[in-house]
Amino acid sequence: SQRSHHLDVQRLAIQVAARVIRPTARVPPRLKDLGDQATRAVARVPLNLEEGLGRTGRDQLHLWRIAYSSCRETTAALQLLLAVDAVPTGAGREALELLDRVQAMTWRLMHPKR
Repeated sequence: SQRSHHLDVQRLAIQVAARVIRPTARVPPRLKDLGDQATRAVARVPLNLEEGLGRTGRDQLHLWRIAYSSCRETTAALQLLLAVDAVPTGAGREALELLDRVQAMTWRLMHPKR
């Protein structure tokens, strides 16, 4: 069911948020703004997914689109931080894999099979 799928993506979104927030909190001072942006973006994912669950129709879809876009924004920020060795490679790659899963699962929320 869609509700079950939502609960799965919500749980995973919280896990990935923790895995992005921890390493980005330790980025070098010159990249602090990018680390903060990644933190804000990844936090919006579970928050908007959850808020969307309490809505219907266009309101729900709008919030899930924000979650999806925030996932993409987080991915880009994390890729940049990885490219300049500002976050540990293993942790960053693992977070990117989870972000990809959350993004795909959120896409399915937005485009359910009828």
